[in-house]
Amino acid sequence: MEKIQKASFYSILADEVTSHSSKHLAVCARYVDENCEIREDFLAFITLDHTTGEQIAGAIIKFLEENNIAVAKMRGQGYDGASNMSSNRVGVQRRICEVAPLASYVHCSGHCLNLVIAKSCALPTIRCMIDRVQHCCRYFLNSPKCSGALEIVVSHNVPDPAKRKPLLDLCKARWAVQHNAYQHFYQAFVFIVETLEMIGYKRHLDKYGSTYAEWDPNNRSQAQQILSFMTSFDFIVTFMTVYHYFSHLAGVTVKLQRRALDILEAHEMVGEVVTCYKGERRDVEVGFSTVFAQSIRLGQQVGT
Repeated sequence: MEKIQKASFYSILADEVTSHSSKHLAVCARYVDENCEIREDFLAFITLDHTTGEQIAGAIIKFLEENNIAVAKMRGQGYDGASNMSSNRVGVQRRICEVAPLASYVHCSGHCLNLVIAKSCALPTIRCMIDRVQHCCRYFLNSPKCSGALEIVVSHNVPDPAKRKPLLDLCKARWAVQHNAYQHFYQAFVFIVETLEMIGYKRHLDKYGSTYAEWDPNNRSQAQQILSFMTSFDFIVTFMTVYHYFSHLAGVTVKLQRRALDILEAHEMVGEVVTCYKGERRDVEVGFSTVFAQSIRLGQQVGT
């Protein structure tokens, strides 16, 4: 708080969070400290009785005043695009501009990107693929025995522990960072199939031992079901398509969240990604031919 008090200007970043039945507002500040270093610091969780623009803005202003942080020195507001935050008439940003006219509102770019990707992934074929990847990951992540079986298969085929990638649960709230989960899933795809064959049909026991030979009917049935959709060519093609096109977002998403990122550098990075996608759209037949060839190779590895 003292560092923000000494800063010439600052911006407020805020987002609503829910804990059980109560609503809170997570408040952070972005500013330049005495050493000319850009900082982003979490300040507090503010309990909210209501989530109207007026109530949230009032809670932010009250918090700043109680901590001797001059509201008039605010130069930026960063929120999501919900109407109670972004509305030019009754939103938080409008209410705060009444007491801090120079505090420009910026709709969180990461949130904008998430909305665009979520819209693209609403296509039934893609939505179905994502749900199935999620189901497969949770099948292993929620069962120590299933996880143990997969670890046996992976360790047998990948001797170097540093090269083994654990399965990750898909993060629904942050679509752009799902690439890591897809990457791990892709790298373990063949091993997942072999593990499911071992659980569902008692295959490969001569290769991996009989430790995981006995399974209850429910586990066996789930393994057979997951194996059925994972080895369908429609699933493989859809997965490889999403994996390929999401990959262009992986790097820029992480870089855009750096606290010391300069706006000109950010604009340049976004421009590069836009150019990349325009090229993909222009040469879509070339790009998809590569994806299709990769899908065929992956399908052949699992006997599709």
